[in-house]
Amino acid sequence: MDDLAQASYQICKDTISAETLHEWLSFLETASAAPVHANGSVAGTPVEENGNGLTSPVSISGNGLAGLGPTAVLGPYAKRLQDDVFGFIVYSLPNTLQAFAPSRPANGLDTSSSSSVSSHAADSGMDALLGVYSVLPFEIFKLAVESPLFPVGKTPIFIQSICG
Repeated sequence: MDDLAQASYQICKDTISAETLHEWLSFLETASAAPVHANGSVAGTPVEENGNGLTSPVSISGNGLAGLGPTAVLGPYAKRLQDDVFGFIVYSLPNTLQAFAPSRPANGLDTSSSSSVSSHAADSGMDALLGVYSVLPFEIFKLAVESPLFPVGKTPIFIQSICG
């Protein structure tokens, strides 16, 4: 069973991308925010009365998972998945997009075509990163740009490009 859980987790981790980021954030928010009632049911889980006035979670197709919160179902994988999604936002995505690649040499004089290509790649990478970051919840965005893993040399330049 552990092998199956590990394989499933790896599949989930492999699907984290700019295109799926919003869904992963929603999933993780749901998984961490679902309050569990005293009877073990998750808020929003349908309940049924069992003859003696007590309620119990309705079993979904008899699978016995009703009443287990998403965090309980995910177990130790919940925190790992949360860390992987955050790592993607902070480190993997900016590096994959080459958002902070040098756009021109330090002397600023090179006008060769290769410099133009790298400048265009850095600009399009920054544009793509800004597109993803612009739809992040503010607290996640703030944590990302304040993280020591965030791969930018001068954060004020990045913040200037966002703000103006």
